[in-house]
Amino acid sequence: MRTIVFGGSGFFGRELIEILLSKGHHVTMVTRGKREFPEHENLEKLVADRNDLRSLEELLKDRHFDVAYDQLGFCSGEAETLTKVLKGKIEHLIFTSSKSVYDYGIDLKEEEVDTLKMELKMGSREDFDYAEGKRQAEAYYLQKAPFKVGCFRPPVVIGKGDTSERWNWHLKKISKGEAIFFPNSEAYFCVLSSEDAGRALCHMGEQRVEGPLNYMSANPKLSEIIAHMEEGVGKKLILAADNSGGEHSPYGIEKDWFMNTSRAESLGLTPKTKFGDLAAELSLQSFD
Repeated sequence: MRTIVFGGSGFFGRELIEILLSKGHHVTMVTRGKREFPEHENLEKLVADRNDLRSLEELLKDRHFDVAYDQLGFCSGEAETLTKVLKGKIEHLIFTSSKSVYDYGIDLKEEEVDTLKMELKMGSREDFDYAEGKRQAEAYYLQKAPFKVGCFRPPVVIGKGDTSERWNWHLKKISKGEAIFFPNSEAYFCVLSSEDAGRALCHMGEQRVEGPLNYMSANPKLSEIIAHMEEGVGKKLILAADNSGGEHSPYGIEKDWFMNTSRAESLGLTPKTKFGDLAAELSLQSFD
């Protein structure tokens, strides 16, 4: 399989590329060239701005791929740009969307946010908040793209190499004895490991999965996540009563928020990560 990955040098994009290469696929990686990536005989590295239409058209002139991965798209305008670039060059595209397309809820199924039928609104990332931007990017791809499209809807992704530093943010606060505000520490908060994310994306490309797909590794309560962090740091987290008493956790949610993954299971996707083991490992890592 010949693939092109837009934005594969950071976090679970790296996992995706490493898995693709390990399975013998050819990968063309398009990034801004700001992060190093190991050389491989089946890896081609191209440097470009994913949103620069003219430079991408010139860079990929007369090129063809089986599957493209868009790891970076945030809105309908950016989906439109990549669609124009890839028209006639690919058979299938996998777009990394987000659980954030859903409002709070439990056992959320893909059809509850049907971006194939929703009103398409064109705009740049400045025109939408994160959740609506992802919905509109999905809507553009599913409604306008001349190739087949699958939309991956992951929750918060955790693992080593997380460029967002959200897990370590909590460890630092606990270590320093600084209070953190969680609106509801007993809320269920599904997570996905970076390794499971990479495997799922690879599977979606190989199987040419179409439409939205939910996936997660585990669905712990936030209190379970906190307990792992406390054990790793060796200190108790100070829970603030409200925002005025401590910074709001980037994981802080008011209500249960997790997805149904029966479609992924029907497609043969089963997470391999054991949440407890990964959470313990992440909470012991150096964060100075």
